[in-house]
This record gives sequence, structure tokens and C-alpha cells, in this order.
Amino acid sequence: SRPLFILIIATRRSAEVAGNPLQLAINTDVFVLVEATNADDSTRMVIHDCYATPSPDKTNPVRVPLIQNK
Repeated sequence: SRPLFILIIATRRSAEVAGNPLQLAINTDVFVLVEATNADDSTRMVIHDCYATPSPDKTNPVRVPLIQNK
């Protein structure tokens, strides 16, 4: 079977955050877990970039980088 990729975002290591769009207060620590189930040893996961915007619009030009692949 194909791998299933799961993304979990939490404000504490045990408190998952839900919402679409996800909304958090400024200065909130965020923990990100990316997991693959049913994956074999050749499966690789890469997060190149992740950013936050001040609005639900994903095309908003104002972006705060959370993860940057440099």
C-alpha cells in the first residue's frame, strides 16, 4: 500500500492544534511532526518551506517563514 503522510501541528508536545486556516497567538511556540505510515526505507520526506501569513489567504504577499530550506 502507498505511504500515508501525516502532519501534526501542536502548541505543546501533547496538544494538537486544529483549524483551517490554523490561527495562533503571536509568540506561540509551535511543534511540527511529520510522519509516514506504511513507508519503506526508501521513502524520504522533505519540507522545503513553511510560512505563516496574517490572513487566511495563502497568496498573501506578507509571509513569515517558519521553515526555510537554505
